Amino acid sequence: MVVKSKNNVIQGTILTKHFIDRYSERILGKNHMAKNKVMEDMNYKMNEQEKKIFQIFKHSNSVKIPFNGKNQLIIRDNHLITVY
Repeated sequence: MVVKSKNNVIQGTILTKHFIDRYSERILGKNHMAKNKVMEDMNYKMNEQEKKIFQIFKHSNSVKIPFNGKNQLIIRDNHLITVY
């Protein structure tokens, strides 16, 4: 069983405009969503393991981490760059 928490690990991380656009398009299936809605959705969809991985690697030079079981987040120096 996957446990979801209200702990917002995304807070303090910079979401680029490109990331918000790609997340809206690829994950939400919409044209554009507000930054706070993207952050809320990400926090809801990330399980505890993904949140721990995110916390550990968010300050890395450049890294791909798992997201939502089937996607990947690209992070560079505490900036969310894109999502696949």
